[in-house]
Amino acid sequence: MESTVENGSNYTDNLGAAGTGLDSTQIIGAAAGLAGILGNGLVCFVMLRYRSAFGSITDKLLFHQSLVDFSLSTVMMITRLYTPWGEFFCRVPRGWLYWGLANVSTASLMLICCDRYVAVCYPVKYRQWFSIKRVKIGLVFVWSLPVLWQSYLVFVHLPEGASCVATWPNDTARLSFGVATFCWEYVFPLSLIIITYSQTILALRRRLRVKANQVANKPSAGHRNTANKVKDPLHTAKVKLTITFLVAAIFFVICWGPTEFTWLLFNFGVVPRSYYASLWHLGVETPLLCINTCVNPFIYCVTYTRFRRHLINAFCSRCKSNKVGNALAEDITDNSSDPLQSTTRGRGQATAIQVNT
Repeated sequence: MESTVENGSNYTDNLGAAGTGLDSTQIIGAAAGLAGILGNGLVCFVMLRYRSAFGSITDKLLFHQSLVDFSLSTVMMITRLYTPWGEFFCRVPRGWLYWGLANVSTASLMLICCDRYVAVCYPVKYRQWFSIKRVKIGLVFVWSLPVLWQSYLVFVHLPEGASCVATWPNDTARLSFGVATFCWEYVFPLSLIIITYSQTILALRRRLRVKANQVANKPSAGHRNTANKVKDPLHTAKVKLTITFLVAAIFFVICWGPTEFTWLLFNFGVVPRSYYASLWHLGVETPLLCINTCVNPFIYCVTYTRFRRHLINAFCSRCKSNKVGNALAEDITDNSSDPLQSTTRGRGQATAIQVNT
């Protein structure tokens, strides 16, 4: 976001007069928006087509995340290609709508972090804490809080040359909202990500250590060798799914970090007024924010085996690797994020869970 003070000190240069800077950000934003539309649209398509294989709470949250990023990418592409620089454009589409959806995407990622944390650390209580009803209530807060918070942009986000800037009545308001925005958009999500995923990883390591001790204490060497070859499909599923969302969280930290820290320094006057026409903003921060809207589909393709397999099946019917495994996958409506239902199945079904991960 851009910021200035109403007393006449302009914190941005007129990018239209600066040369090709505005054109560059338009190209970058529109290209990233198009990539986000195609990528997240593809994720939604695959999960809707094979909805029986993506019926768990975690998969529903993944679908919601992709839907939010699809909407954000659409707004990004439109507001980069169509730039009338009027008051309504700066107040609503470029201000409140864009940053509201960006914050909804962050809040949705935080809800997924909590889902993974409870599923791994408190598996017995998972179905109670993450029931459909409670998840719907959580999604209400995921949408309402960011949208309400970013509504202040409707009042302060105004056109300034070939850009939109937040026009504050005084330095106190600028500093207050600068610090509050930094904490809301970055510090709080980052803290939650670190706490939840560190505890999740520690819990998974403890389970591996306990399982290794149990295998080591087996009296029969032959039985021990056999047991070493047998993997717990539920544990494997949890690990793979946790890695998927951990990578997504890492990309959030990387993509949002430079913008948020520079925004904080900018509001304290450390960063110069020419910042928003600088190479750092146009060449580093803007591309990173754009990448964050379209990177998740690629993460799913690389780390989420079930999604990758169904993506291949959706566009290549001859590429199905195991007809029996695929048939079982369609019959299973939940995955590793619902530990109670997964563990109550028989051994044959457990093998199908491992195929799905």
